[in-house]
Amino acid sequence: MNYVPEEHALRVGQQAKASGNRHRQLARALAIGAISVLVLLVAFGTFSHYRRAAAAAVMEARKTLVPAVRTLVVQEDLQPRTIDLPGSMASTARRSMPGPPAILASATSISAARFTRGMSSP
Repeated sequence: MNYVPEEHALRVGQQAKASGNRHRQLARALAIGAISVLVLLVAFGTFSHYRRAAAAAVMEARKTLVPAVRTLVVQEDLQPRTIDLPGSMASTARRSMPGPPAILASATSISAARFTRGMSSP
């Protein structure tokens, strides 16, 4: 028969405990991971819920908004009005004079030279 020393049985028991600890550690890590994923999903759902509720409140406020309008009793004014507009009549006065037509202010000096050369030739 084979002789098995007493120490061998102790070693096998220690290995069994070590593998049991590994299983426990793995189970513990999986449980912590599952709980953390669940917590993250609940937090995301809560955030989405409050964001949608805030958007719904804004839309409801827009729908029920009553603008504050000031009213005033007006009376008809039958007298003519004088209107002062900015600008001058210099360009129309220039056009009435004989010679080349007036050059608009938006034209550059190069295009002005081309324009006047083209008009001056008989």
